[in-house]
Amino acid sequence: MKPLGELLQSELSDDDIDRLGRTIGTDPRKAREAVDVALPEFFRQLQKNASTKQGYESLERAIQRDHDGSIFDRLPQHLDRPDERDGEAILGHVFGNDQNRVAQKLGANLGIDAGTAMKLLITLGPLLLGALGKAKSSGGGGLGDILGGLGGGKSGCLSMLVPLLGKFLGKR
Repeated sequence: MKPLGELLQSELSDDDIDRLGRTIGTDPRKAREAVDVALPEFFRQLQKNASTKQGYESLERAIQRDHDGSIFDRLPQHLDRPDERDGEAILGHVFGNDQNRVAQKLGANLGIDAGTAMKLLITLGPLLLGALGKAKSSGGGGLGDILGGLGGGKSGCLSMLVPLLGKFLGKR
């Protein structure tokens, strides 16, 4: 099983983070910082959602139906022109009615406006689900294994991903 962190490392580069910065309207340093702050919140919420049978099944269906990892085949295009409808739908499923609060909190923590933070979240959502789908389809085990178990435990690949993502996404 290829660790999810390795999978993302092989897919994302410093140039990709720079491109993301241009898309959301911030400098590359701030884009890297924003990714480092946003990803753990995404992961915590994904684990929380998957801790219920309904949430787990919903995430499993979304990955099977729409997020097989092929987004990385068109990564530059996604970073330049993210599919806002897909990203917004993912935010709705992951954060529910809290998505604006999450964007405001992220923006406040980073010194960026909530609109810029929302653009970041909309762009990252499909990438995260794509990475989960790619890990699952490449022998990463079941979704519960990848997410660290239905109890939200820290034993799965996802728990390894959070500390590694900053390095893989250009943090120096």
